[in-house]
Amino acid sequence: DAATEFEFVAMATENESVVRCFPATGRTHQIRVHLLHLGFPIANDSCYGGELRQDCTLPLIPHVRQE
Repeated sequence: DAATEFEFVAMATENESVVRCFPATGRTHQIRVHLLHLGFPIANDSCYGGELRQDCTLPLIPHVRQE
């Protein structure tokens, strides 16, 4: 089984937070899957439930197409 530990870092906005992720097993995309499963998708990651926004301060996940 894949396992990832998360550490709360700070609140970014009223509805968003910054977390540090430590994947213990598996591949790095498991972070995205685990956060989605927990109900906290990554901002600007529309492939895994995040809201795609026109915000130049947010990085775009490399393989996500901007529509």
